[in-house]
Amino acid sequence: MKTESDISDVERGSSDSSQKESSKCRNKIVKPRKCSLTLVAGFFSLFLTRECSKKPNSSPNEAESKEEADGHGEQWRKTEVLKVKENPPGWPRLAAVIESDANFLIFRKFGFLRTRLVVWHQDRLRELEERLKDLDDMDFETDENSQRALCDREGDDSREPASRRDLFERLSYELQKYDDLLRRYAELQQFDAPSERDRESVAGLIWNDGHLCLPDRSYIRHADDLIALCSNKETSKMHGLLLDLVAKVGRGRPLFRVGKIQDMPRKDHGS
Repeated sequence: MKTESDISDVERGSSDSSQKESSKCRNKIVKPRKCSLTLVAGFFSLFLTRECSKKPNSSPNEAESKEEADGHGEQWRKTEVLKVKENPPGWPRLAAVIESDANFLIFRKFGFLRTRLVVWHQDRLRELEERLKDLDDMDFETDENSQRALCDREGDDSREPASRRDLFERLSYELQKYDDLLRRYAELQQFDAPSERDRESVAGLIWNDGHLCLPDRSYIRHADDLIALCSNKETSKMHGLLLDLVAKVGRGRPLFRVGKIQDMPRKDHGS
C-alpha cells in the first residue's frame, strides 16, 4: 500500500511533468509567433519599398510625348537611297544615273569662254592702266600744284573732279573680278580629262535616253573640253566590265528608255 508520502511524491512528479509539458507548449507557441512577425515585417518592408519606387502616373500628353520621343530616337537607324526609277524621265533620271558612279561625273569646263572672259578683263585693266599713266603725266607736266597732288594722296582725293580716286576705285573692282576669274580657272586646270572609256559610257547613256532633246545631249561630244571630277586612272576590273556592258547596251537598245524618241531621227545617234 502507498503511503501518504508516496502519494505526495507522485503528485509532485505529475505536477512537474505537467509544468514541463506546459513550458514546452509555450515554447512551441512562441516560436511560430516570432517567425510570423518576421515574415509580416519583411512583407511590409517590401511593400513600402515598391510603393516608394513607383513613379507617379504620367498624363496622356506626357505618354504621347514619350512615344514620339522614342519614335524620333529610332529615326537615325533609317536610311534613304536615291532610286533611279523614282525620278521623272529626262534630266532628273539621267542625273541620278550619272551620280550613281563617281567615274560618270564628267562635265564641260567651258575653257574657251573662260579664256575669253579672262582676256577681256585683262584688256580692260590695260585700258585703265594707260589712263592712270596719262593722269600722272598730266599732273607732272602742268604746274607745281598739280605735281603736289602726286605726293599728297589726301589732297589729291579732295580735288574736283577726283579723277585719280575714281579711277582707283574702278581698278579695285576690275582687279577683284579678274583675280576671281584667274583663281577659278586655275582650279579647273587641276582636274584631269576623263578617260575615253568613261566618256563613251556616259555618251551611251545620254544618247540613248528617249527624252532628252538633241542640244541637251551634245555636251558629251566636246571631248577636248571635258573634265572628270573624280578621276580614277586605276579603274577596277569589275568596274571596267560594267562600263563595257553599258557601252554595248548603248549601241543597241537603250538602257533606261521609257518612251520613244520623238525629237530626232535614229540616225543622229552616231553623229
